[in-house]
Amino acid sequence: MTEKSVSNSDIKSALPDTKSSLTVSGLRGRVTILRDVHGIPHVRADHVQDAFFGQGFATAQDRLWHMDFDRRQAYGKWSKFAGSSGIESDRMMRRFQIRTSVFSDYKNLKPETREMFDAYASGVIHAVAGGFALGILVVLGPRIGKFASDGTPRNIGPRNPWLVVIGLFLIYTGFWGFYAACNVPIYDAGGDYGGGTTYFTATTIYLTPTTLSGITANFLMSLAGGLLMGYWVSKGDPFWTYPSGLAGIITASAGNDLYHPLQAMIIGAIGVFIMYKMHYWVERRFKIDDAVGAVAVHGYAGVVGLLICGFMLWGYPSSAYEGYAAINPVGMAIGAVIM
Repeated sequence: MTEKSVSNSDIKSALPDTKSSLTVSGLRGRVTILRDVHGIPHVRADHVQDAFFGQGFATAQDRLWHMDFDRRQAYGKWSKFAGSSGIESDRMMRRFQIRTSVFSDYKNLKPETREMFDAYASGVIHAVAGGFALGILVVLGPRIGKFASDGTPRNIGPRNPWLVVIGLFLIYTGFWGFYAACNVPIYDAGGDYGGGTTYFTATTIYLTPTTLSGITANFLMSLAGGLLMGYWVSKGDPFWTYPSGLAGIITASAGNDLYHPLQAMIIGAIGVFIMYKMHYWVERRFKIDDAVGAVAVHGYAGVVGLLICGFMLWGYPSSAYEGYAAINPVGMAIGAVIM
């Protein structure tokens, strides 16, 4: 074992980025996280759910290790990380059945309270993953041989295209599961829409009515639009064709429950075209080697989808409850730029 001194630059590199703007999907408006002279975060948002999102994001920036430690301890899984010294603690915590209790409590929460927890968790997830891919690419730098001596990028294809295809089809399936999980399967929306009469329906996480068949149809149409455009714009390159299907889904995600199926297909195709061009522009301009297209598929396509949603669904109510602004291009653009 060798010892390595820790420098000031090492410590500073571990600090969270508190100045940059990030773009994420799912917010209802602008979220600003300000830190005072002591580094304490203050979250400002127009909507309660967005405020909880910002709280989760800031907490993950400051205390991610502590949060993960508490989760492992509470679920009785600390020994997986700490080894045999954590076995006794895990045994005791599993006797308490905290994990079972947590999930039971969550299921019995009121929809609006559950939505706050979901927003908080979403903020944590985006804090971990939102800038992670791009940050890793910048730190690691390009692959050996990716750029010629004059800076011209070289195309390095996958070692096994068949495994790429299988992996992407698994991701398609998982993403549809994510879509379904983002809906409340059965909810009595009579108090919101039916004038007090019983009205059972599936809803989005914001309790706006939808149908599982509707979101599935738009999922498949945006997948098809992405695949077709990816095949055309990349001239049949499988490395881009199949990820483009996922990019099409992501582009249409912001309005999936409201788009007409043909709209979902066209929007998915537009997002893929812009994503593809953006990927190679960023590669040439900034020498960032996005080897698997993760930043392009999840980042560029996601931003394009937010902006398109603002125009396509302009004026449509964003929530079942009063006091929320209607969907509009300005709001979606601000959300894209700020987060």
